[in-house]
Amino acid sequence: MITRRLVLATLAAILSTGAVHAQDGYPSRPVRLIVPFAAGGGTDTLSRVVAQALSEQLKGTVVVENVGGAGGSIGAAQVAKAAADGYTLLSATPSITINPHIQRNVAYNLLRDFAPVVQVTTSPAVLITNREFPAKSVAELIALARAKPGKISYGSAGIGSFNFLAAELFKAMAGVDIMHIPYRGTGPALIDLIGGRIEVQFENAPAVLGQIRNGELKASRSAPPGARRSCRSCRPSPTPCRATSRARGSGSLRPRRRRAR
Repeated sequence: MITRRLVLATLAAILSTGAVHAQDGYPSRPVRLIVPFAAGGGTDTLSRVVAQALSEQLKGTVVVENVGGAGGSIGAAQVAKAAADGYTLLSATPSITINPHIQRNVAYNLLRDFAPVVQVTTSPAVLITNREFPAKSVAELIALARAKPGKISYGSAGIGSFNFLAAELFKAMAGVDIMHIPYRGTGPALIDLIGGRIEVQFENAPAVLGQIRNGELKASRSAPPGARRSCRSCRPSPTPCRATSRARGSGSLRPRRRRAR
């Protein structure tokens, strides 16, 4: 839920930049909110809600731009190079902090190039399958994956993304071999999941509640206690699995002002 307090906190952080302080009539042009993934995923959906709320408070235009690829690194690098003038923001997910440790030549430095704005959400993770997938629980999924190693595929927003790390943790803990299919964002992955071209995906619950409720997707989860209220449509798994009980957070970053040498 996007509260007034969240919107005001975001505005305060943006307006705290020296460049914005020096401007009259901010914003005098559209503010860009960069989503480092393709359209249609959870980060994209949430960012559009935030952008609408900010537009109303700023009495200006906040434009969402999708710059997907490399698990979020391409969009993050674009924001890192932008001027620290309050007109470029990044919708950040855990992949922004993870990518420099697992990818070569990431074109940004998290501590040097970004300044925090506000934490936007914390949501429960959910393990989802397409509706034709025969497994009806985590236990059945594990049994099926062990019987057919390498034959079940899962989608993600790329190496380093939340979906990827959750699935790899699940593989390691369950002792199964499922095949990774990377996408430019969770939106395209969800399209293929619903269409039956892949079988499994980890996702943050708010992004897929609609598809779960209308029967397009099946879900199993063992969510953190404080997250249960937001995921009533996800049935509890009879098999405890810590990989399906991780909470995923997201927030906003802005380019950090460069100090004069």
